[in-house]
Amino acid sequence: MAEVDELAEHIEHAGHAGHLGKYLGITMACLGVLLALCAALVGGQRTELIATMVEQTNASMKYQAISTKYRVLLAQLRQLHALNPDPERFKQWDEESRKLVGQISSADVARAARVNRLENAKNLNAEIPTHEDLVGFATVIRALDTEKEAALEWSESFEPAIRVHSMAAEHYEMAQLACEIGIVVASIALLFMSRPAWLAALVLFATAIVIVSITFVSVSTQLHGAEQKIHDASQRFTSLNGEQRDKEADEELLKSVETEKTPTVDPK
Repeated sequence: MAEVDELAEHIEHAGHAGHLGKYLGITMACLGVLLALCAALVGGQRTELIATMVEQTNASMKYQAISTKYRVLLAQLRQLHALNPDPERFKQWDEESRKLVGQISSADVARAARVNRLENAKNLNAEIPTHEDLVGFATVIRALDTEKEAALEWSESFEPAIRVHSMAAEHYEMAQLACEIGIVVASIALLFMSRPAWLAALVLFATAIVIVSITFVSVSTQLHGAEQKIHDASQRFTSLNGEQRDKEADEELLKSVETEKTPTVDPK
């Protein structure tokens, strides 16, 4: 009778072991699938992170280019402005010169003084920039300043998206690590037919699912706002970009150079 009871106990234990082995196999399969999914999600987030950082670099290069152009034009405007004489002193000297010429009694000396004033006028006309040139420089510089601010805003708009992709990759890696540990624990449970080890593997599997789910929802929500911010900043920069305006101005300058002839004086 004791031998029959012992045999029945062995059969029951073998049945439980068979069911546990089946459950462990299913658990390991699920952990393997989730591990592959986490690996794909990590790779995708890293790819998006690199692509976003490359786009940010391009935007930063545009900002640097516009900032450099702004500083160069501002320096040129300062040089041109420095060539302008002081208006009060210029008027005072011109009136005094005019009076002295008017007081000359000799006709030949008066004509020589007149020639001297004409030569000075020609030299000043060639050296002193016109008011229209200065205003044109100022207009371009103001437009570049606004464009520079838009380029900086566009470059900085990538930061939230970069943080989201970096955070997502880190969290998916944590879920991937939980799956890997879960597979190891499930393998140990299968080796020793240990129910506590199997339960520990299930806890790791559930933890990985929770991490992946929360991260996916959080990334979807935050990334939508970050991408919208990038799009708005890009549209603003594009609307303020003066490349077409500069191209038209350059074309007008080239036509002027081709058509206008520089006045010359015959030394004879």
